[in-house]
Amino acid sequence: MNFLVQILSGEAGFGFADIRIPLFQVSIAILLLSGVSSFVPLFKGIFLRTAPCVGVFLASAILLPLSLFILFGAPPLDFSFQGAFPYGAYSVRVDPLSSWFLIMTLLLSMASSLFGIGYFGRKIAPLYSFLFNLMITAIIMVLCSSDAILFLFSWEIMALASYFLVVYNHEREDVRRAGFVYLAATHLGALFIFAFFAILCAGTSSTDFSMWKAAVSASSAFGSLAFILALIGFGAKAGSVPFHVWLPHAYPAAESPVSVLMSGIMIKTGVYGFLRSISFFDRIEAWHGWLLLVIGALGAILGIAFAIKQSDMKRLLAYSSAENVGIIFSGIGLAFIFSSFGSDALAAVCLCGALLHAFNHSLIKGLLFFASGVVFHFCGPVSMNRLGGLMKRAPFTAACALAGAFSICALPPFNGFIGEFVILYSSLSAIASKSPLAYPALIALVGTALATGFAAACFLKLFSITFLGQPRSVDAEKMRDPSFLMLAPMAGTAFLCVILGLFSFELFDMSLSPSLLILGLSPGSVSGFKKISETLGNVSLAGFALGLLIVVVAIFRGLVLLGKKLGKTPTWDCGFSKPAPRMQYSSSSFAQPITSLFGNFLDKKGERPAVRGFFPKTGQKMEIKREDFFERKIFAPLFTGISGFMSRFRWIQHGKVQLYILYIAVALILLLIWGLA
Repeated sequence: MNFLVQILSGEAGFGFADIRIPLFQVSIAILLLSGVSSFVPLFKGIFLRTAPCVGVFLASAILLPLSLFILFGAPPLDFSFQGAFPYGAYSVRVDPLSSWFLIMTLLLSMASSLFGIGYFGRKIAPLYSFLFNLMITAIIMVLCSSDAILFLFSWEIMALASYFLVVYNHEREDVRRAGFVYLAATHLGALFIFAFFAILCAGTSSTDFSMWKAAVSASSAFGSLAFILALIGFGAKAGSVPFHVWLPHAYPAAESPVSVLMSGIMIKTGVYGFLRSISFFDRIEAWHGWLLLVIGALGAILGIAFAIKQSDMKRLLAYSSAENVGIIFSGIGLAFIFSSFGSDALAAVCLCGALLHAFNHSLIKGLLFFASGVVFHFCGPVSMNRLGGLMKRAPFTAACALAGAFSICALPPFNGFIGEFVILYSSLSAIASKSPLAYPALIALVGTALATGFAAACFLKLFSITFLGQPRSVDAEKMRDPSFLMLAPMAGTAFLCVILGLFSFELFDMSLSPSLLILGLSPGSVSGFKKISETLGNVSLAGFALGLLIVVVAIFRGLVLLGKKLGKTPTWDCGFSKPAPRMQYSSSSFAQPITSLFGNFLDKKGERPAVRGFFPKTGQKMEIKREDFFERKIFAPLFTGISGFMSRFRWIQHGKVQLYILYIAVALILLLIWGLA
């Protein structure tokens, strides 16, 4: 690996470093052209369905090695090009932080693109393929932009492409409403990001990120304002509580391959953007970390509380994303507190945990959305209360979903364990030091532990209600394992969840480079990483031993039962000769003991008719809905107000072409005046 890094950096004498720039440009061109090719009339049939996917794989084959080499020590990829707009020199830079998020983007994009071919089959539309590739391209450019104009342009393309993919099935009213909520939320966040960039641009007279390094005084009023703007703007895209309200609307409305991209990749651009914005401050203040820590810890607990009450798989996974973003932000906040007190080693370790959790969550959530996509593909948009018994009909899908559930519950040796373990390790180290750092560390420890415990109950509910027991409806009877094109991405993602967990020490070592870059530290200035690598190595060794033990027991069992006839007998049925499917636990009844703890935030609405007499009348039913407190009390009135305010400007769209041409002429005149000035 070191020799390859030297080759790409030009240190080995081969001079290959300059090849990376055209390779990067070619990969972006491949992504865009393969998406546009779906509109070409000459290309039909199998080419129409596979060309965009092939483009994603070809571009990833170029960008993945480049990103890995930069992460392992090769020089950053850095170039600029001239544009036709004001501030026309746009910069692109791929450094270790970009590479970290770029790798998860490429891995999940390949899997989701292949899954989409099997998911849609011959019904895949050219517009969908084009928007899908456009969204991936925009995400890559967001991660690689080193200029405010290029970043905002890519950010807006990403938002619009994802919006049109969310409203792909626009015939349904709930999909159109979900699209409106998503568009309103993402553009409100974009306004805060624009204001944050405007402050930095006004202070430096430049849009280049390299000129913004340590350009903002964190202790000044403008610095405090800039931090709050960045937190709200990027937090809204990341889906952090209380800015999460678009998640449970957009994820169920979008098709499953799009939900994978949105949950696994797109919300991580919010985390990336916030981490990138930290480098624009001259230092990290303690209150920055405290604010992030409190928001993250509360968001993690409330996010999983919202998730556990859901009966729709995609809505449950959406709220689970808010919980995991909360864990990531609490880890970042704790790292900032450590850094403000001069504990650079603890800060770097804790930030590694946050980066690891962001990386692993993208793969885990992709796997779970693949599994929910298979269920949706065969059973339709039904509640978990109408499923059950799917494990017997689709054992491979159930096994992948179980691997995802184990991973997201942070059970070793799966990859979801790594990030949370590193955050808890740094927290316990701070508590053991008996310094003032013990107090924020205790908050992070309690918040992460509670969220993880509730996550275990949440995904126990999801798997047991959906895949175990008996089918509760005719829809569940339709379930079976899908085609290879849908199974392969699920299997590949599940394999990564296992293998990265078993080689967690290697993944931890990879996360050091972006962590040190964010904190502005050199590798020689901090120590103590080797002990954590060794601890993770011991966990991996225990995981290998456990896997080997399972294989040995399975082989021994097979040898013992070889040639013997196995009989079947019913289990003890508590006096019921034939239990009916409706006697099983429902999603709501399973979660009731936990959701009752959060009654003030989980608003109840519904009907509960009184039962009178020994023989009540038939036809009565009880219906209870728990609504999101933040959505009903804060964001619903806000979005309604925005919609009413904007409706006052409908007079501009009067349908007269002559005035539209006048608008264009006025805009051109203003641009000419600006250019002359």
